[in-house]
Amino acid sequence: MTNAEIITRTAIASGLFSEAEAMAIIQQNGELPLHTFQGWKARGFQVKKGEKSTIRITIWKHSGRKVDKETGEEDAGHHFMKNACFFTASQVEEVKTA
Repeated sequence: MTNAEIITRTAIASGLFSEAEAMAIIQQNGELPLHTFQGWKARGFQVKKGEKSTIRITIWKHSGRKVDKETGEEDAGHHFMKNACFFTASQVEEVKTA
């Protein structure tokens, strides 16, 4: 199961969106407006001061590849499950550029 599927199923199960709402939003925008702090930052938004995450979801994360300095062998990394805090669109604001 992909992270997008995990996020969608958890958002529906927790009552953030109905299944119909979630599918309509995904069809229109390609994804739900539910992202981590870093996810919103990458999209040009910042979490409003004092906001707490709406939901915690266990998603897949990839560890970076590592090179052993002694042997020169390369480890491609691996995937593992990690809890992440997610914020909704109402909890963020667009970053103002000067």
